[in-house]
Amino acid sequence: MLTYLAAALALVVFVLPSALRPPAEQSNQSAELSPNAPHNHQQSIIAALQAASSGTQGSGFGPGNVGSTGGPGPGLGAAPGGPQLASRYCPYGIGGRQTFSLYSAPCAPSWSGDNGGATAPGVTATQVRIAVGYPAANVGTNGPVTEPPNSNQNKSDFTWSVVQQWLNSRYQFWGRSLQLYVVNDSESPTAESQVAATAYNTYHVFAAEEGRVTTMQDMAHYGIIDFAETLDQFSDAFLNAHAPYLWEWHGSTTQMMKLSAEFLCKKLANGNAVYAGDPTIQAKKRKFGLVYDGQNAGTGPTEQELRTFLAQDCGLQLADAIEFPYVEYNDSASAQDAATAVSKLRADGVTTVVDAADWLNSDYLTNSANSQGYFPEWYTSGEGLTDENGGLQNSAEWAHAFGISGIEIDGGDLSFNPQLSDGYIAFEQIAPGASQDNNILVNLFYELEQIANGIQEAGPHLTPATFEQGLFKIGVRQPVPVWSVGGGYYPDHHAYADDVGVIWWDTSADSGTGGYDGAWRWVHCGRRYGPGQMDSDTSQLFKAGITTRQQAADAGSGC
Repeated sequence: MLTYLAAALALVVFVLPSALRPPAEQSNQSAELSPNAPHNHQQSIIAALQAASSGTQGSGFGPGNVGSTGGPGPGLGAAPGGPQLASRYCPYGIGGRQTFSLYSAPCAPSWSGDNGGATAPGVTATQVRIAVGYPAANVGTNGPVTEPPNSNQNKSDFTWSVVQQWLNSRYQFWGRSLQLYVVNDSESPTAESQVAATAYNTYHVFAAEEGRVTTMQDMAHYGIIDFAETLDQFSDAFLNAHAPYLWEWHGSTTQMMKLSAEFLCKKLANGNAVYAGDPTIQAKKRKFGLVYDGQNAGTGPTEQELRTFLAQDCGLQLADAIEFPYVEYNDSASAQDAATAVSKLRADGVTTVVDAADWLNSDYLTNSANSQGYFPEWYTSGEGLTDENGGLQNSAEWAHAFGISGIEIDGGDLSFNPQLSDGYIAFEQIAPGASQDNNILVNLFYELEQIANGIQEAGPHLTPATFEQGLFKIGVRQPVPVWSVGGGYYPDHHAYADDVGVIWWDTSADSGTGGYDGAWRWVHCGRRYGPGQMDSDTSQLFKAGITTRQQAADAGSGC
């Protein structure tokens, strides 16, 4: 799937209350820090992170080493010999985690000894090679990422250098360090195949963070671990067929269809379409119609999965299931496909559109529905990324949108407020105040964290099989705090997110992004639901809910 528009934006750093993120990392020479450290003071997280970054380990950048213009300043550098390894027990750990991130691996022990050397392709006694890239835009100079960062680099190269230094100084890699290689991609099957070939033939990598289905299939063929970029979504069948090589951070399309079936059966089936925008439709018993992207090796079979889960849960039948051609965007054909789909949905009496189409196709659909005077209920399924791009849909139609989302609260707004992302916080710990590439920090960093988790948990003998077992060993985390994603990896489950929140679109709300009008409201303070946990409660739909994680923190036990 295509990602949403992710051009890096110039943003003003704001004061982020510490309740919204774990406490800042601190150097810890003997044991993990207490998870109960007070964090009720309303302070700037940036200031806290700057203070934390003053420790000696992993130094190179630090407060006072950044030029006043916001770019890298003079005097920047690490100790001779390259990156410093996190060889002590959890040197920057928080609450039993290796790093500040809620999604970090647990603290690693101290270690010294023989790591086995070249245990797998792309692995030596001192290095693990990783390919990185972003299909929607170039993110730096092709080739090896240098370390430490320096003032002569462009913004993207500088950001990669900071990220590499952060990973090597925070994690336990058993005597090795990560060496990143930028391999830029573009949205075409030919370019996607070339990315995998370059990663394999030129850079000889062990793992990659390179999205899109063709790239990922080819990576698996070459025996390379590959994480989809943040906004890719694939089915469990696709990921499992390429185990142990292919992974994703987002919830799989299979998981979203499973949870959607539960939502439709428990909350909507046999009721009237009361959330539609047309009084005539509101008075009718619901008829469901699915719209989804065409089948390909990665995202299908959406229709089959939803029909199967509906049959298992309550025997509900779909009145329509309309497939869009795969990857057909921004052209007259897409608009015509949408117009045809809307005409059929309307003619067949569909009251509730189950939207599993890509967000761009959904844009065409909602605009066409508005043109044809068709105002049904729009159920957003967590597949297709409309939960991350709600403000880009037709506002008159989207006033009747609701459903589920597997992302963090505020997660769809990270391009507008990157300060909320793990990548931005990590960057500030190494190069506070410097200019950064937010495509890297927002869209690619979470997957790199997971790759680092897997390498650490694999132990000294690193192979694709021990990497897989390492991620499985971490287990499943609960969604605490409530705005975070609950999930993990386990056999036949190579997509992280397990649970979802219930959302509805408030056209008058402001999520604080400045990017568009309206925002998703998360009912019951963002409570998350895993398989089997959905209830029948619809009392807060189009009536109540929070739009930001700050509101969840402020409500506290009041939720």
